[in-house]
Amino acid sequence: MEKSRRRRFVLCVKNAGYPVSLEVRKVYEEKPDPAAARLGMVRVVDESNQDYLYPADFFTAIDVPKNAARVFAFPPRPTKAGDVQRPPQVFRSHAVGRR
Repeated sequence: MEKSRRRRFVLCVKNAGYPVSLEVRKVYEEKPDPAAARLGMVRVVDESNQDYLYPADFFTAIDVPKNAARVFAFPPRPTKAGDVQRPPQVFRSHAVGRR
């Protein structure tokens, strides 16, 4: 049985020609593609939730800190409307009581 590969993430640093598909300063998952790497490309899962090839210089590899690893543990799930569901954000409200 093949050993599972650790997921790799990249940070988008430019998106010339792909403003709808890629967001600068956003983290994307990189999919292994040795043939693409030989051509100076990387395969990433973009805003369409599909994997495509983009120029390698559009991204820089990053290490995900251990305390953030769970955010990246599972892919985003589609909602009923087909939108990508983002991880829930926690907001704390401080209610002001009347006296």
